[in-house]
Amino acid sequence: MKEHNTYNEELGGKNLPDSLRVNPFFIPKNFFEDQEEHILGQIHFERTVGNINESLDTKATANVPNGYFDTLETSIFAKIAEQGLKDKVSEDGFTIPTNYFDDLSQSIEASIAEENLKSIVPALDFQVSGDYFEAAENQIFAKIAESNIHDQVGKESGFSVPTSYFEEASNEIEAKIIVEKWSEELNQEHFTVPTGYFNQLNEKILARTTKQETTILTLPKRTNWRKYSAAAAIALIVGVGSYFGFQNTISNQNGNQLSTTEVNLDHVSDEEILNYLAQVSEGEDLIHLAEYTSDTKNENVQLDLEIGKEEIEEYLNYML
Repeated sequence: MKEHNTYNEELGGKNLPDSLRVNPFFIPKNFFEDQEEHILGQIHFERTVGNINESLDTKATANVPNGYFDTLETSIFAKIAEQGLKDKVSEDGFTIPTNYFDDLSQSIEASIAEENLKSIVPALDFQVSGDYFEAAENQIFAKIAESNIHDQVGKESGFSVPTSYFEEASNEIEAKIIVEKWSEELNQEHFTVPTGYFNQLNEKILARTTKQETTILTLPKRTNWRKYSAAAAIALIVGVGSYFGFQNTISNQNGNQLSTTEVNLDHVSDEEILNYLAQVSEGEDLIHLAEYTSDTKNENVQLDLEIGKEEIEEYLNYML
């Protein structure tokens, strides 16, 4: 049986196999240079620990603070409450202001400058005026009232600047300066009032404002013919209207009397009806009636058989 081992490579001459050409031991860089310092440090550490152990052995007895056991129960409950509060509030409750770290360097430098200034001027203290506390109350109330006014009215001052004020201010200031210079040079007023001006001012104003009375001329009255012509026309219209109204009233009364009169043809003979119709009818109506009249030889035919009484009554009412 063939043996399997590590050294199965072909060896030629004095050559070693590849597995033996690599050094299995690794030494850190500068190991021997730093070894002395590590040894000295270890010795120093052991000495320090030995000194501490010796001091602890000499002070083996422990001292308990006064009242420790009396306050132990309270301290335990306080720690329990603190832990319960931490469990309920996950955050610590502290927040960092905005731009805190950005402004931190400036704040530190300002504090350092303040400390340096205090060290240079040690007597730099804040002094309070004599009546500060007496007037502080009034100033506080004044500030509160001012704040209330700002809340109601707004932060505007309420004063308005005229248009083009700042553009014209320089010209006005220069003009006033020139006027003051002239006044100093002349040492008198530029404008003078005439003597008695204010005494006569009232009379002049009244003379110009009072209206002068004008004479009124009366002219002879003219006869207004329009009134008379209008009255005559109205009287004529009223008279004509009254006349025609009276005539219409009479005709309406007669018509009402005729319409209310009951015509009873039972007591009127046929000959009387025919005679009446012949008097009031025209030629065409007579021809039409002749067709319905009876012949003198035929006495059996009567008019009332062909023409009804209602038709005769309607015709008579129409003719009347």
